[in-house]
Amino acid sequence: MIFVTTIQLNDRVIPVTSYKEETKNDRLHVSVTFNVTSEEYHELAVLLYEQTFDVTVPHNGRQFTGTIVHYVTDTTNLYEPNQVANYAVTFAQVKEW
Repeated sequence: MIFVTTIQLNDRVIPVTSYKEETKNDRLHVSVTFNVTSEEYHELAVLLYEQTFDVTVPHNGRQFTGTIVHYVTDTTNLYEPNQVANYAVTFAQVKEW
């Protein structure tokens, strides 16, 4: 089991509550969960809309270009103050041609 506490999407460091990596169809897949507060919701939503990122895992030095292949949250209304949502996101390595 890999103990990872943060990942980096482009220039944004995100603390994670769980981390899993596996290889599917010769591509790395990294699945993470993390908490998003009402206060940071807008900034993170704008970031995630980009879909494809430079993904860095500081713990093991892994770096790759990844795109979102799975995304789910347990809360859809973070516009109200003092809310916290749990996000689950999987990034798949983009094959470089």
